[in-house]
Amino acid sequence: MARNKGQATIWIILAVLLVGVVILFLSLEREPEKQDVSGGEVSFDVVSFLETCIKPKIIETVDLMLPQGGFLNPKNSIFFNNINIEYVCKNIGYYEPCINQHPMLIKEVEEQIEEQTLEKVVSCLDRMKAELERRGGEVIFDSNAPKYNVELAPDRIFTDIEKKTTVSKDGETRSFDNFRIEIEHPTHNLLTIAGEIAAQEAKYCYFEYVGYSILYPKYEIRKYTMSEPTKIYTIKELNSGIEMNTAIRGCAIPAGF
Repeated sequence: MARNKGQATIWIILAVLLVGVVILFLSLEREPEKQDVSGGEVSFDVVSFLETCIKPKIIETVDLMLPQGGFLNPKNSIFFNNINIEYVCKNIGYYEPCINQHPMLIKEVEEQIEEQTLEKVVSCLDRMKAELERRGGEVIFDSNAPKYNVELAPDRIFTDIEKKTTVSKDGETRSFDNFRIEIEHPTHNLLTIAGEIAAQEAKYCYFEYVGYSILYPKYEIRKYTMSEPTKIYTIKELNSGIEMNTAIRGCAIPAGF
């Protein structure tokens, strides 16, 4: 009988140890929660909040610009597939190569994105302040208007919002000088290819788009020749399906030749 009781005690101890090991394992596997400035609640990440708020407007803006040659309101353009496409390289005469109309194309696009999305940035800062205060914190902005900059880089859109901000809660304070947001998008890549097309057309009256697509298989480039004559190049990044159009007119031959 004593032996049976001893065995039962051993099994009970083993079971308790097993339960303890399982609980310890689960607690180690759980990722610790980020704490906010109060140290008592799950963190409110101001950068993530601003990214979620601003990103859709930036994507909406570039998705409108790229099919139109990189412009919100094309002024020197041709109508193709129900949209106006800006000429990136054009010569209105005959025989001569086109002249690059936008040698600073990437910079122009950055400035348009900034202008089109600045109002949204200001709105998102106000929304961030309201949400933090709803959670019991205090947000103080400096009196200056935010400085806002958009930078296009390979595979990325970076936005920098310079706005001195102080967040306080439960006696703890965090300060921010600026907020940097990173968005994955091929805008820079597509504009770079459009610039290469313009450079080749301006020099040789021709761009080897088939060979370029073979050399860089992540892109698909097509050419459509209009009656003016104008060439429309479509540049698509295959992974994302995002596409840009660009228009070229140069080395034109008059009718009858």
